[in-house]
Amino acid sequence: MLLISRKNGKKRLFNDKEMVLRSLGKNKFQAVTAGWVYDGKKLHDLGDTNAIIKIQEKKIVSKISGQEMMLSGSFPDYRLKVGNTIDLNIKKANYLEDKDACGVFIPPFGMGWVAIFSDADGTILGKRFKGTAHLQKVVGTTIF
Repeated sequence: MLLISRKNGKKRLFNDKEMVLRSLGKNKFQAVTAGWVYDGKKLHDLGDTNAIIKIQEKKIVSKISGQEMMLSGSFPDYRLKVGNTIDLNIKKANYLEDKDACGVFIPPFGMGWVAIFSDADGTILGKRFKGTAHLQKVVGTTIF
């Protein structure tokens, strides 16, 4: 699981760490990245970082605990790479339902999310992986 979290405001507490949130110009902002990998036996913490996120054409680049994190491509084909820990090619799957959109809206507030389920093939923690990838985008306007 990898997370890039951003909200309006100047800072927030995340895992008891103060994280700065700010825009750094066009297609660049400071946010929170966090992640973990479960290998079937053990949970491997990838840490959390107050990282700079760069949005490029068909690519998002950031860092998580010193490792470069990159999501590139466009629907339905992506590549996810996190240092030497994760290197996956994500492709359109042949599932009965491969995407879903949900939401709860009570104007002016609400939350919505889109989920995509795809085939993933590559390496995780140095071992071969072939399985299902779940990519989710969540957007919310709330009074947290």
